[in-house]
Order: sequence, then C-alpha cells, then structure tokens
Amino acid sequence: MVIMKINNMKSIKWLLIGSIIFMSSCKGDDIVINELDENDMRAISIAGPAMNANLVIGDFIDDLAKEDVYIDPEGLLYYLVRQSVDINWDELVRLNDVLRYWVYDLPSAVAPLKTAGSPDFSSQVVLSHRDDVRYDQVSLSGGELQLSLTPPAGAAGSIRVEIPGASKDGVPLSVDFTVYSWGVVSPAEIVVPLAGYDITLDSNNEAPYDSHFDVNTYLDLDGVTGGNQIAMNFELRGLQRESAYGYFGEQEAKHLDAEMKFSLFDEIDDLRDNVYVDYFELSVEVNNAIGVPFYVEAKNIRFFQKDEETPDMVLEVDDSGTIVVDYIPAATDGDPLTPGFAEEIIGSSSNSNITAIGNSFPVSMMVDLYSWSNPQVTSGPASDLINFMKDANMLVADMVVKIPFSLSINNYTRKDTIDFDFNDIIDGSEDEVDHLDNANIYFDFVNGIPLDIVATAWVIDRNGNKIEDLLVDDTRFIEAGSSAAPKESSFKVGLSAAQIKNFKEREAFKIVLQYKLSSAAGGQTVKIKDSDMLKTKISFDAKGTIPN
Repeated sequence: MVIMKINNMKSIKWLLIGSIIFMSSCKGDDIVINELDENDMRAISIAGPAMNANLVIGDFIDDLAKEDVYIDPEGLLYYLVRQSVDINWDELVRLNDVLRYWVYDLPSAVAPLKTAGSPDFSSQVVLSHRDDVRYDQVSLSGGELQLSLTPPAGAAGSIRVEIPGASKDGVPLSVDFTVYSWGVVSPAEIVVPLAGYDITLDSNNEAPYDSHFDVNTYLDLDGVTGGNQIAMNFELRGLQRESAYGYFGEQEAKHLDAEMKFSLFDEIDDLRDNVYVDYFELSVEVNNAIGVPFYVEAKNIRFFQKDEETPDMVLEVDDSGTIVVDYIPAATDGDPLTPGFAEEIIGSSSNSNITAIGNSFPVSMMVDLYSWSNPQVTSGPASDLINFMKDANMLVADMVVKIPFSLSINNYTRKDTIDFDFNDIIDGSEDEVDHLDNANIYFDFVNGIPLDIVATAWVIDRNGNKIEDLLVDDTRFIEAGSSAAPKESSFKVGLSAAQIKNFKEREAFKIVLQYKLSSAAGGQTVKIKDSDMLKTKISFDAKGTIPN
C-alpha cells in the first residue's frame, strides 16, 4: 500500500475546511481594442485578460513542507501526527559493580600446599540484581576485573585464580601471581579488561535465582606456617552489557508527562465554532526490540487548549482514563532481529469522549506511560520464558492521532484576494477608457469540491480601502460538486461608466472575495479527496463610443 504525504500547514488548513478557494491570476500584455467606423461615432470594445486557476488538491503534494497530511489508497485525505516516546529499560539488565574481600584460612599443618586438581578455595559472585531475575549468559562490551592478594607470611610459590564461567574466544579467564618469601606478590594487582568476555552463570531453580559464577583459587606454595591466612581483593567495575540471556522478572519502567503538539490545531483555531469532524482516532503503537514481552498502560491523557498547566479535557475510556496494550510480544532473536509489535486504538466509535476532545481542537496532549516486563501469560510458568537483551534498551511507544477529512462545515467565513490592478490592465489606453459606457466582470466556476460557497465581493485600492461592492452580501455562486460530478456556476457583475472611472481614479488593485462555506445537503458529513478540483475563470469586457 502506498501512502502519499502532504506537508504544508497553510495548505493543511485549506484542505481541512474543504479545500477553500485559492486563485492566482495572470495578465495579458495589453488590453484588446476594436475600432469600427459607424456614422459619425467610433465604437470601441475592450476585452480584459482572463484570470484562470485550476486547483487540483493532489497537485500540492510535492510542494508542501511538513509531514502532517496523507492520502489513503482511496484518495481520502487525513491528518496524522505521531510522537514517539521512549520508555527506558536500561535497568532491565543491571550489572552492578562487585567489591569482595575474601579471607581464607590455611591448614594448621606445616607442609607444602600443592594443588591436585580441585581448587583450594572457591567463592561465588552473584550478578543478578533482583530475586526474580535470572541470568543464564551475559556477553560484555566493557568493564574490568581487578585482583590483588595478601599471601601468608614466609610462603613462596604461585597462586592461580580462575573463573571457569568467564571466557574469551573459548579460553577461560585465568591469572597467575608469584609469591616471594619476603612477603612480596608479583604483580601487586592484576587488571583484566573484560570486553569480549562471555559469562555463563548458574542459578537456583526458583526465585531467588541468585545467578552466580565461581571464582576458584589454586595454591602452589612452600614455607607455609600453620594457622596462617591468605586474603584476596576482588573487584568488577563498569560492566557493560553487549547481550544478556535469561529471565528478567516483572519489572516496571515509566515515562511521565510525554507531550504531543498539534500544530494543525494552532492553524485552524478559527474553525472551532464552524467545523465538526466526525471521526478521531488516538492509538498507542508499541515497537519492541527487546527480547522480553511487555504490558503498557497510557494514563492521565490530558489535552490543552493553550500551553498551560491545567488541562481542558481528560480522556475517558470505558469509565477510566487508561489505554491498555496488554501484551507486546518479545522481539525474535536473529540477524536481523525482528521487533515485536502491538497497538491499541481508541476511535470515535469506542466508549470514550475522544470525539468531543478532537472537536475542541486542542493544541497539545500529555500522557503518562507505564510498562511492565514479562506480564502474566496464560500457560507455562513465567520463569520458563527465555528473555534476551542486546543493543536496544528502549521500548518505543508511538502516540498517534489520525483525523480523516470527513467533516461538516457550517458557515465558516474566510477571505481571499484576486489581483485586479486596473490601471496596469489599461496601461496605454487611458483615453479610450474614459469613453467606456459599461463593463462586465464574469466569474465562471467548475466546482469538484463538496462544499457550497456563499460569497460577497468588493474592490480595494493598494492600501486595502474599499472602492466598490461587486456582489451583494451572501450571494450563492458556487454550488457543491465532486470530482466525479463537478458543478458549474457562473455570474456576471455589471459596471457603470461612473464605476469604471472610479476604478481608474482610485487605482483599483484587488478583488476581495469573502466566503461562507457549508457542507452541502444541510450540513451533512463530506469527504475531502486529493482529486477534488476547483476551476476558476475571471474575465471582463467593456463597450463605449467616442466621436470620429
């Protein structure tokens, strides 16, 4: 399906009120003067340049500037605004720093300590940060291990520390210290960069899972005095996750006061009392690039007429103010990864006040978004789920407002102007114009837009001052039509010699058209499509006589 976009706010306003008339004009090089000899008088006629405009809504698509108006496959125009809200789930997998200081008691017997396969000492390091979180495997993109030892007095030899669950390129992590009898250990401290290491962890069968790995110590020492001790300082700092697999529990994250602006409604503020849109749609679309299912609630959805703290209206849905997306599936692991997706739509047909909110034309909306990981499932224990997390740490919720241009309009009033620089038109023929007896201005319309238009027209000078009325108030001159069955409407305005002279002396410059637009057939809902067209032609002629 191909969706086309329309992007200019002034044009959006024009389209939303039913593709209100826009006309541009062009002037010929000169007026045409025909001279005929008849008795002792010379008849003259002047044909003014025609001003034409063919407006097809679809023609504006490529010239518009903001991504707000679209065309559906059937040609219906609709306004759509989307605001992405990130819910930060970086804490879903949290790898805290680990600081441990272990003291091991040595055997009381005075004898060499030689490793024979099994470690002399072993300790566990727990990485899971919550009782309901289980880590099976974690791959690291950063962090470091810091190790230092305090050996027993008088001992000499070596000490090896291994972490069999941590490996890089298949090789387990292992470090060696040399111990000298005068109490020196070399190196004094070992620092191991952990980028590229994979850590495999063991866990309890049920919560608390206490996901952990072993740190094993092997001794090869001589000269040990009975009753002595060996101490180890163990530190993991700045661990950064590349990926993690396991079960990440039922955790919560939120994003409060997320804001969406409706710039369209700023543009059409003057339509509030005259335009009614019969369908609005508010939806929450959630894209999930994390390998964990989620549950999302949009709460406290409030709408503002102005940028103020107090909302004018609050969304009500089924006697509550919450939109629930009850299950967003986990992303599917692979290359490339396949995100999970779910949405919930609240439209005018739902049990809500969304239509009343939409027709109040709010300028902004605020919402509080809450999300929970691993919502209750209908079968199988939750801990059987295999969660994963890679680069993505954001759950992306799109707040989407869609308004099809299906609307009714009642006496919406606006003004447009048409260039009518009279002195420029008659340039070089001023003497003949002084002898004109009458003139006519012709308005011809072919209306393929489903709106009736009632108009008043007058002429103004360069300073905007009215010179003459052309149409009496509220003269119907354009009948509603459609792109499939356009309606033709025409009218003629006659001008006297005195009016023509007045145009010349006061330098008539523009024609002002004031429209009152209404839905046809008593205000019923109409649909505005990109193929709707208005053709306009304005021309004039004049006649008179001058002596031979």
